[in-house]
Amino acid sequence: MSDQRAVQTRHKIINTFLTLLTTKSVLSISVSELSTMTNINRGTFYLHYKDIFDLYNQVMEMVLLDLKNDLDRTYPRGSEVDFKTLTEHVINYINKEQAFFLTLLRSENGATFIEKIKRVFIEKVYASNNTADMVDVIYNVNGIIGVLIFWQTDSDDISTKQITDRLTTILETIE
Repeated sequence: MSDQRAVQTRHKIINTFLTLLTTKSVLSISVSELSTMTNINRGTFYLHYKDIFDLYNQVMEMVLLDLKNDLDRTYPRGSEVDFKTLTEHVINYINKEQAFFLTLLRSENGATFIEKIKRVFIEKVYASNNTADMVDVIYNVNGIIGVLIFWQTDSDDISTKQITDRLTTILETIE
């Protein structure tokens, strides 16, 4: 299979998988069902992934790597902490990738995804501010992630600007 076809096939598998995750749990998605909906045979699926859980983990790692790379471009290691810019950037990124985030958060492995997101932020913030106390960083990241999850999953009446302004205000009080 050519590289381009392999990329297209993986893209189709991932999109179908994410569609299925909006209505089903990872445990109830079968390779047969996914293959049928993607219009590929099971063997093609197994060329790319070991099983459904491997697919789930690769999708999760892909999203986290993209987030980490995006943060590295915007918030390079050793740069001065600018919480307003960081907050705006993270919120804009989450909005841009909302379907991925919501789908992964709602799956039965959502807690694993949340913990991995927290780890990305803790490493980013702590690496950029060597004088920060790790306990403070962990506390703040957990709070911010909790607010962002609430905002994305349970709150229709808080605008992007409101959440950005409020989180920025909170973060600036702890600088």
